[in-house]
Amino acid sequence: MDNVYHILSKEINIDKERQRYTKLYDIIRKTILDGLKRNDNFKTLFSNEKLCGSYADNLKVSKPNEFDIVIRLQFPAKDYVQIYPDNENKGNVFIDLTDVLTSFRRDIQKENNMYVFLSKLVDSQGLLLENKFQQWLQSLMTDVLTKINKTIIYGNEEYKLKYRREGPAHNIIVQNIKENQPLFSIDFVPGFVFPIEKSVSSRIPNSAFWEAIPRPLKGLHNGQLNNSSFRTSYTDSERLLISGKNQMKNALRLVKKYRDLRTNMKHLKSYYIKTLFLWMNEDYDKTFWNKPIFEIMLVVFQRLEECLLDGKIQFFWHDELNLLQTLKSTQIKEMHGEIIRAIKTLEKASRKDILDLFLSSEEQARVTHRELAVISDSVEEFREKNNKPFYCYITVYMLVISFQLFRALRQ
Repeated sequence: MDNVYHILSKEINIDKERQRYTKLYDIIRKTILDGLKRNDNFKTLFSNEKLCGSYADNLKVSKPNEFDIVIRLQFPAKDYVQIYPDNENKGNVFIDLTDVLTSFRRDIQKENNMYVFLSKLVDSQGLLLENKFQQWLQSLMTDVLTKINKTIIYGNEEYKLKYRREGPAHNIIVQNIKENQPLFSIDFVPGFVFPIEKSVSSRIPNSAFWEAIPRPLKGLHNGQLNNSSFRTSYTDSERLLISGKNQMKNALRLVKKYRDLRTNMKHLKSYYIKTLFLWMNEDYDKTFWNKPIFEIMLVVFQRLEECLLDGKIQFFWHDELNLLQTLKSTQIKEMHGEIIRAIKTLEKASRKDILDLFLSSEEQARVTHRELAVISDSVEEFREKNNKPFYCYITVYMLVISFQLFRALRQ
């Protein structure tokens, strides 16, 4: 088996790309955040930034071409902030700044600027409005990018920065001017930080803080858009829950790789997949993740099939929220059909079918005839040694894929 791992370790190596991307990412991140902090109100609110998402969780399945940063913000007089659950939008909260503003009025000379600023971001009830806040932050981002001419120079290369709003994120697409194609993107996502004591989740998170994200809601509330509702986020706790579970991250990467190869699986967002694993982590003890990757994958796909059949993947921290509720039934049905086919493929256990399940034709082509011969020898060795051809045949080829994920399928 060491031969199999050694062969595939040479096939895909993204270390050079990783270094190129991450150094440029660091420069852009620092440039934008330093620019934002030149604004006094932003500087007062700013706590720190945190790398999140697949790259931070070591779950990337391709080049490191997407970075997610949470801009962590805290209000002055933070003890006066009140958090209430949004009962009409499960998993969401209201941020009430009434007492914060009252505290400022007691010392109007000292806090006058912040009082005036925050007063413009709340409604008549003192609730923070995500659209007002995001419009303000968007104006700051635009100003920062304008001052640098939307351009970053790194080494001998010039890169253009294209800015757009996408959901709660302020998205920057980095494009090499010479090559005239996108290189990677950075999502700057603002999040208001609160201590666990203010959490409205029925679960007790295993981290000290959580964030409220200004994610726009679709639809009307009492006849008008609900702009005062913020989505709860527990990224620190989630990272702890999926860490140290042996094969869990390998299995998670495999599901993401499987999805990325199929256009009709594009609606299965990475966070939906991670949520599936958070639930499985609760339902299975730690020893489950020590099993052979094939056994784990079969259970994972079966669990995913059940979720798609029901049309539900419940938010781990507020299980009243169905993460799939915004998808069309036809989209869910298409994904369900794909997963059914994947389960049948895993059960049939053909070598070619297994490779087709998780690797593109280009990736498979990188495995040469010589290397396939070594793999075949490993199969025969396992067959003779264990006298269990079916199980060993699967084990070898799933380990081939698992190793390729170790280097190439990390996101």
